[in-house]
Amino acid sequence: MTNSPVVVRRAVRPEDLPPAFVNRPAAYLSSLFENGGPGTVVLLAQGSIWELEAILKIAVNDAELATEGYPTDPNLHAQVHSVGEGEATAIFFHNTSHVKLSHLTIDGRRPDKGWVDGGGPLIACGGREGKDPVVQYCVIRHPRGWSSLQVFDNCEGGRVIGNKIGPAGLPAPKGPWADGLSIACRNGLIANNEIVDATDGAIVLFCAPGTMCIGNTIIADKQNLLGGINMVDMGPYSCDYTDTRVFNNVIKSTGAHIKLGIG
Repeated sequence: MTNSPVVVRRAVRPEDLPPAFVNRPAAYLSSLFENGGPGTVVLLAQGSIWELEAILKIAVNDAELATEGYPTDPNLHAQVHSVGEGEATAIFFHNTSHVKLSHLTIDGRRPDKGWVDGGGPLIACGGREGKDPVVQYCVIRHPRGWSSLQVFDNCEGGRVIGNKIGPAGLPAPKGPWADGLSIACRNGLIANNEIVDATDGAIVLFCAPGTMCIGNTIIADKQNLLGGINMVDMGPYSCDYTDTRVFNNVIKSTGAHIKLGIG
């Protein structure tokens, strides 16, 4: 962990944007991390709505973006919406260490903003030099690209805990589908998440050697689901599933069809 002073910005609100950042909230929030440096914590005001014109990028280590007070009631979350033209990703952190998202609602707004051809995941983090990214106690829904959350190749120690994911994608014949969680990190923990109405894979493990997937609940309610927990593809690990563990998860239908439970 860094020994640098921690910079904390509290109760940040969209209406308080400086003149240089009017109508550019993503650029403003990104600048808070860039200017604050390692250890920066940005706490968004409860109930605030951030309509991002571009990707919010966190490019420093030991950083955190959360709702002030860490409310357990999602109705009090700060909401981060991806509304940029042709951009599906809301939040991106790559090759960073110990970056955390906590107690936020991240919404891709697919019902009103539509699908983005070739669009990325709603949240993307990881990378070959990435270590210990954390996404916890968030609501993540309506991605405009292929996944709600991707923890990508060769990252180490990702933690995805206690989130509520979905809906994600549209079922056939309309489509396109979307994943709930797309995980390709080593030695991670995917635990106690609830994924409702994903349409492709609710949880997809791209080998993810050493990762534990435990205590998650997957529900197909109003949208058909291709797969509950899918372990797929050569990926970056050439089919290395050493110590990948999947146990004590619940996969169930409360109204829609599940084609494959686990495989």
